Amino acid sequence: MDANRLKRPVGHDDLLNFRLERLLTLGAAPAIRLCEGRYGVARARDPRHGR
Repeated sequence: MDANRLKRPVGHDDLLNFRLERLLTLGAAPAIRLCEGRYGVARARDPRHGR
């Protein structure tokens, strides 16, 4: 998908994808912290980044 279509949705499909992308962006970090803190589930670390 063209990145511009996510920034400027034109049709219904673009608008749905735009909203889903925003939801994922806003919801991912709190969900990860919740799982790490409450359940001890840590996300996989990428050894290439040294974290």
